[in-house]
Amino acid sequence: MYEEGSEGNALEASEQARTTYERIVSREVIDANEPGLQDLLDMGIVVYDTHNPGTYAPVPRHHAERRHIQREIASLEKNLRRLRSIPSIMDSFPLPAARWDESGVTFFDNLKDVNRAVTTAQTTVKEELLSAHPLVRSEEVIQRSLGRDVNALKSGIRMRVIYLESARQRVPESKYAAAVTRHGAELRTLSPPFERLIILDHTHVFAAAYDDQLEVIEGAALMITNPYLIRTMRRIFDAQWSRASPWMGGRAEHDAEDVDTVTAPRTRTILRRLSEGVKIELIAAELGISVRTVNKEIQGLYGRLGISGHFALGEWWKTSPDRKLID
Repeated sequence: MYEEGSEGNALEASEQARTTYERIVSREVIDANEPGLQDLLDMGIVVYDTHNPGTYAPVPRHHAERRHIQREIASLEKNLRRLRSIPSIMDSFPLPAARWDESGVTFFDNLKDVNRAVTTAQTTVKEELLSAHPLVRSEEVIQRSLGRDVNALKSGIRMRVIYLESARQRVPESKYAAAVTRHGAELRTLSPPFERLIILDHTHVFAAAYDDQLEVIEGAALMITNPYLIRTMRRIFDAQWSRASPWMGGRAEHDAEDVDTVTAPRTRTILRRLSEGVKIELIAAELGISVRTVNKEIQGLYGRLGISGHFALGEWWKTSPDRKLID
């Protein structure tokens, strides 16, 4: 048979077939076992001459060419039919139901298993620990966490923690905040609602589990190891972090008795964005608060400064010492 080209996508006749073809065109008598003759017959470029036994005759090239093109078209159509049938064949096999562990989400239905999983995962932390606590933590839990968290900070682990705004008024949380911030942790407080999260590097997330009515399942939690879901959870945490107010333990920064400071960190963020020409609606979206809340903070500044109007506020902000504060 004639040979395929070196790249497998072209047809080539052997040198023997070419030599034999030239002899046939010259009307030489060709033996039936002549090298290359069978190639020529298979290609349809020569035929046995029934009028002159023992000889072969060349076929017009356009006839042979049309025959080969028709053969290739038929082959292509067959392959296309096979290709088109693949989706329906695959659809005939039902997909196996996804399992929790395969999806990167594990459900724990009791606090004992949750705590065991968190403790195990914490031993693998190398870079960063993030946590958000929308519920009041008992003094026992806080004391148990304090030693562990301080040791983690001493080993170089970065830590960001969000507590309830009301934690500023409770002694256990205040002592905890003062202790860990001395070792480099960052703490903020936030008014509820916000999501309960523990995020360990980019490998584990522990989050609250909800029932069909979107109520928190008491004592239950989800452990997430799917990298795509972890990225989503980190974005949720960062959104909560941006809305929260820094806390070093004790009174809030914006409650400090500093006569030169009349703004809270979030208020300064609003003023900076306003000075950049950003609309209030976008500022509210960035901070995760309502437009009404943004306007309320601005109105509160009017009262404290004894001014009215955005223009007057902008002029005050240009020269205010608050503008130089780093949040």
